Amino acid sequence: MRGEVAILTRNVIIEGVDQDGWGGQVLTTDIFETTGNFRYGLTVLDSVEIRNCSQRDTDRAAVRFELANMRYSRVKDVSIHGGLGWGVQIKDSSNIEFNDVSVINFHQLGFNIEGTNNVTVANVFVSRI
Repeated sequence: MRGEVAILTRNVIIEGVDQDGWGGQVLTTDIFETTGNFRYGLTVLDSVEIRNCSQRDTDRAAVRFELANMRYSRVKDVSIHGGLGWGVQIKDSSNIEFNDVSVINFHQLGFNIEGTNNVTVANVFVSRI
């Protein structure tokens, strides 16, 4: 459910394996755990390649922000490509920045934003949807 990766000299590749139309996703959300603790989600992706992620015939995108409002997230210099569903979904979330991002070769939808506040999208290239 939680992870942290720090690599100083090379890019990180997140790759989903197609299993019945499901390749995986990078999900950011704020959530109450069963213990009653509240967890604040945040994502900082810089110089990352994400490929073969998303779920076919759903809105579960390769990169998805849903109900993520309490922290600041940034996606910069990222390539998102080759999924079976949606590329990016930002839904009911706040304080997110997308800059210098490519979303390429998805089967259903490239980049979707709905019900958001304080979301910045700059230099985003969407192609082959």
